[in-house]
Amino acid sequence: MEGATIVLAVRNGTDYLEAFIASLKQQTHSNWRLLVRDDASTDGTAELVRRLAAEDHRICLLECDRRQLGPLGSFSRLLQRAYDCGAQYVCTADHDDLWHPQKLELQLAELRRAEHSDQGCRPALVYSDLTVVDQRLRVVSESFFRCSRLVHGDENAFETLLARSFVLGCACAVNRQLLDFALPVPQCVPMHDWWLALCAAAIGQIVEIAEPLVQYRRHDKNDSGPASFWSGFNPLRYSWRTRWQKGFDSFRRALAQAQELRKRLAQRQQMCNPGVRETLEQYCDLFGQNRSRLRTVYELSRRGMPRIDLPRRLIYYLCVLSLDRRKAA
Repeated sequence: MEGATIVLAVRNGTDYLEAFIASLKQQTHSNWRLLVRDDASTDGTAELVRRLAAEDHRICLLECDRRQLGPLGSFSRLLQRAYDCGAQYVCTADHDDLWHPQKLELQLAELRRAEHSDQGCRPALVYSDLTVVDQRLRVVSESFFRCSRLVHGDENAFETLLARSFVLGCACAVNRQLLDFALPVPQCVPMHDWWLALCAAAIGQIVEIAEPLVQYRRHDKNDSGPASFWSGFNPLRYSWRTRWQKGFDSFRRALAQAQELRKRLAQRQQMCNPGVRETLEQYCDLFGQNRSRLRTVYELSRRGMPRIDLPRRLIYYLCVLSLDRRKAA
């Protein structure tokens, strides 16, 4: 069977890393390789990975310059390395999660089905649901899809992904044809997994697996926000000011991401899925410098964009109205 390359960026991961790798060793699809980048850890993570690599030849630690690049920079470098090494299928992973034993087998099977077409292999991304657990693996929610209230579905995937990602990197896999277009990952994007999903929706196919294939561990050191939408409004757990600042930065990066996608499609003369190019052009043009932000919100609302649930859409429109004020500040 075709092998899979798993890429893992980790910082200070000694608490959970061994358990994650143990879940890899239990995969029913055993033909995998793990590429790890240590993002300037201070807790002995690199030494732990070297020990684990000595025990299993499938594990490889990328020796790096010890710079802290953050999740986006680290995963971008790992994805490029996997591609340069000839990887046909790549999974991104988080060190604090646990994988269902059939995750690789099921996702690779779906990737092979999705990429097949009369024109040859098409770009594809497969992602699954997750079981949300706490740091002791006690179940918080049986389904991340349900508790996050994110909009899913192939029909309007591209219009949704322009404003909000519903794909978590720790639960997705991509094929080489998608990486042909998506690499290098632009440094202006919100996150590598969002960029990969947007590219797949634009030029290929996204496949959802409703079955949870990952135990998604939530703890106070997670880089991502709250798993549940409404829990993010709890002032006892999250600072509203911090949440707004982080959300507004993600919003601006998503706008830059759309512009970057438009530019890359033009540069590479890439074929798109029906309606994608027109939608992308209209969306980017709505944020032109000479346009009133109130007019932008009106046009977005009139067109039913972006394709996200109403509470998130209202917050999105508030971000649009804040653009000029933030720029002037």
